[in-house]
Amino acid sequence: MPSMEAAHRAEPSLRKSSRGYVVAAMGIVALQALIAFHQVAAMMTRGHNGWNSAAYQLAARNTLRWKLLFPLQYYTGTSDPGSSVVYTHHPLGMHLHNVAAMWLFGDHESSIRIVAATHAVLAIAALIFVVWKLWNPPTGLLAGAFYVLLPIVVIYTNMANHVSGYVFYTLLCFYSYLRYQQAARDGWSAQTRRWLLATLVAFVMAGIWDWPANYAALAIAAHWAGVMVVRAFRARRGPKSSASASRLWPQWACWVAFCITVLSVFFGHFALAHHFGGGVDELLRTAGERQGTIGRDFGDHLQLVPPLMFTVPVLVGTAAWFVVTLVLTCIGKGAAKNLIPFVFLIGGSIHYVVFKSSAVVHSFWAWHACPGVAIACAALVAWVVRGATQWPAIRERNMTHRALAGIIVGVSLLPLIVRNIEISPGARHVGGAMWFITNVRGPIQTYHSGLPGLRFAEQVREWTDRGTGVLVDRSIETTIPEPRWYTTLDREKRKVRRLPDALPDSLPRWVYVSLKSRINREQRAAYASKHPYYECGDFVMVDLRREAVDIRVYRLETQPADFRYAYLVSPYEGPYRWVRDSRVEAKLRREVKDRDEFRK
Repeated sequence: MPSMEAAHRAEPSLRKSSRGYVVAAMGIVALQALIAFHQVAAMMTRGHNGWNSAAYQLAARNTLRWKLLFPLQYYTGTSDPGSSVVYTHHPLGMHLHNVAAMWLFGDHESSIRIVAATHAVLAIAALIFVVWKLWNPPTGLLAGAFYVLLPIVVIYTNMANHVSGYVFYTLLCFYSYLRYQQAARDGWSAQTRRWLLATLVAFVMAGIWDWPANYAALAIAAHWAGVMVVRAFRARRGPKSSASASRLWPQWACWVAFCITVLSVFFGHFALAHHFGGGVDELLRTAGERQGTIGRDFGDHLQLVPPLMFTVPVLVGTAAWFVVTLVLTCIGKGAAKNLIPFVFLIGGSIHYVVFKSSAVVHSFWAWHACPGVAIACAALVAWVVRGATQWPAIRERNMTHRALAGIIVGVSLLPLIVRNIEISPGARHVGGAMWFITNVRGPIQTYHSGLPGLRFAEQVREWTDRGTGVLVDRSIETTIPEPRWYTTLDREKRKVRRLPDALPDSLPRWVYVSLKSRINREQRAAYASKHPYYECGDFVMVDLRREAVDIRVYRLETQPADFRYAYLVSPYEGPYRWVRDSRVEAKLRREVKDRDEFRK
């Protein structure tokens, strides 16, 4: 067990560091913000980003609508759903932040993504700060650079996710804990109490964001107990053993308080799920399903996805740092600060391997380990720079020293820069569903964003209200393969194979939607002669709420994208607007008139 005295060497502080380091840190944080807020207002198009973000947008709506504590992700009905169908297998931190953002900013896509984007910026700022203070400013900057350039972070950073909040608060928890131990060496004091409180609060926040916070808690509790045992042993061997030993009792009480806090947060979620979520069956069942054995598929996944998301040089560098540091720790030359990357790496790996099914489905499942990767690579590069610049010929020439350091740093970051150029724009386009741009699931599939269908769903939502049901022809599902369409529609629905003769009695008013190709010429004229009939591109809505001849035909017209739209919404598909097509409307009116005259 490394001693805290050996662990906490004095490092340059933020105030004493050069202005260049500060500017560089601000630049890295600004780069993360630039990446995180890119496409923050995009519609929930196909891919992981659209799927997850749409699900949590609807969950936030349902919490405000039905006063439910847990997320209700795919329910769009009008009757009280109760608590038996809620989503309980993740902590509540992100969901409650989403609810608050929607309440403050309104029901928009950006209200959900802004939570993820903001915490992404907080996470990188915390990473730089913690490594800056515990290692040194150059290593802190390197860790920030590695983290912000990891493809997982670049691709998924503003997807509704639990990881960024977990990273932010876990880093603060580790830092507060190490500062507490530093203060506790001198006994119980106001400073000790402050850092203890900060540790407890930071863990509570980390624990309600994501489950891997408990790996950090376990490591802290074990390290804490080891430190206390060492101090107790030294106190007993000292000249004032009884007095020295008695000073440790408050610190043992703090350890107990931390353990109680951890267990309260962990089991508190189960208690809340039991009380407000109708039980823990959903939580336990999902946990079991996600641990399912994938067999050869998981082996193939390990060969393809981690190298894709991290690059081989970064993985090799991380492993090299881990092995060397572990050996140094085992021979008593480690430092307590290494607990931080150790836990992120080990905890992230355990989470990755245990929940195999989720790892195969989600290419971002190793995200929990990213802070450990960033710190390990930064520390390794710092070692290499320090060793290379100790050569006498280099040490005597300051400019050569700086040039060599710059070359080493540039070469170390180059694989990530190249990989981001290769895959990140395409991956952002497909919402992080990597099987549309790489062979992570066999042959590469053809991507279609589904944006025209989403715009139609949004239009139907605007034309109706919550008291209107939607009869959805199953033909629509052939073009909308994910539930984003229904979460965008957000109306009570019934799936049908054709327009039924009798309408459901669960709601008094209904509309019918279908693909235009599903309706032949005779049916179209029949619908339009009796009810308002609206065509929107490839889609049709028949308004069964009233009888009237009201024919509208719209086509999607692409508009030029300005910088604001390209940055905040999408650089891939320009803005659209629905434009009335008077020529097609006139033709359809003539068909309706001819049909009515023929029937007469």
